[in-house]
Amino acid sequence: MATAHDIIVDARAMLGIDEAEEPLQDYEAQRGLTALNNMLQQWVLEKTIMAAPTLDSLTETVSVDTYGLSSIADEGNEAFTACLAVRLAPRYGKQPDAVTVNLCNNGKEAIQNASFDPDSVNADNDIPVMPSQRLVDY
Repeated sequence: MATAHDIIVDARAMLGIDEAEEPLQDYEAQRGLTALNNMLQQWVLEKTIMAAPTLDSLTETVSVDTYGLSSIADEGNEAFTACLAVRLAPRYGKQPDAVTVNLCNNGKEAIQNASFDPDSVNADNDIPVMPSQRLVDY
C-alpha cells in the first residue's frame, strides 16, 4: 500500500519528473495532497467510490483496500497514481501520455465496476406493473 506522498511522487514520475533531479518540495507535496483529496471527492460525486475520507497527512495510506475493493488492488492503486498524474499535468506544464490516460480511465472504470453493489439497488414495489405496450406483428 502506498502513502499519499508515494502516489504524488509516482504521479510526477509518470509525467517525466525525476525525483532525483527535481525533489518534491513541501509546497508541491501539499498541492499534490489537495489535488488527491479533490480527485477522490470528485470520484464520490461521480459514484466511482462510495466515500472518501479527507487525507490530512502525506503519510496516510491510500489504497483500494481502504474502499473494500481488494479484488482489484493492482489496477485500482495504479488508477490513483495515473489519475493524479493527469490532474497534476497542467500544473507542471506537462501533457500526460496516452498510456497514463488509459491507466487512469481503465483503473477508474475497474474501481467503479467493483464498487457497484447490485444488492443495494432497490425497486419501488408500489409502482404498478403495466402490461407491455409493444406492437405485436401477427
